[in-house]
Amino acid sequence: MYYSGMKCGAPFEFKAALCAGKSTMDTCNVDKGCMWDVAKAPSAAAPIPQQVVKGSVNFEVTLPANVTQAQFLEDPKVKTGVQKGIATKLGVNHTWVTVTLTAARRLSASRLLAAKTANVKVDFTVTVPAGTTGATSATTLTKVLTGADSNSATEKAAWAKNVVKEIKAASPTKYANVVVETKSVAHVPTTTAAPAAGASSTSGADATSGVEMYLVMMAIGFANMAA
Repeated sequence: MYYSGMKCGAPFEFKAALCAGKSTMDTCNVDKGCMWDVAKAPSAAAPIPQQVVKGSVNFEVTLPANVTQAQFLEDPKVKTGVQKGIATKLGVNHTWVTVTLTAARRLSASRLLAAKTANVKVDFTVTVPAGTTGATSATTLTKVLTGADSNSATEKAAWAKNVVKEIKAASPTKYANVVVETKSVAHVPTTTAAPAAGASSTSGADATSGVEMYLVMMAIGFANMAA
């Protein structure tokens, strides 16, 4: 706070306007009539740590005539395409995303031979770098996967469109005619391990809410100034 008592005999009055722009100890101490009160200046908000968001998507894939379900699941180009497709859908860098492809359920032999269809489950993990905010933050990505429209026709179509595009980009000849339909999208909750014995911890309120930096400046008055 900045108080002014330049007029002899007048009370000290708070001059908020004089604090503008002086939000650090360095900017405060430039003014020789002020001093930084460390005791009344809380520490800055804790930085956002690296976070992980997990999810799963079930796709029904119509395979090329010469590709089996097992070959599709084990193809590294398919894995790359799915990884990049999910990253594109979520609006994040593909290096943040890891995927695991498995058979969602076993199809009957007759259906497999007739339609060449594979039900594929994709489990994915998005590792969000420390300090990330906005559209690519862990909070926003979680909302995308848990929102009321996460399994809407529009959202399912968007998942399939991005995955097909990237699979074709990774293997344009082999999978030129691949067809993907999204069956379901789900968020997979993650658990946080308890801190080790003796390790310091921060409460949720302190970790997730910002702490404003207060500037306390105090003018050096002359109480006994002669009139």
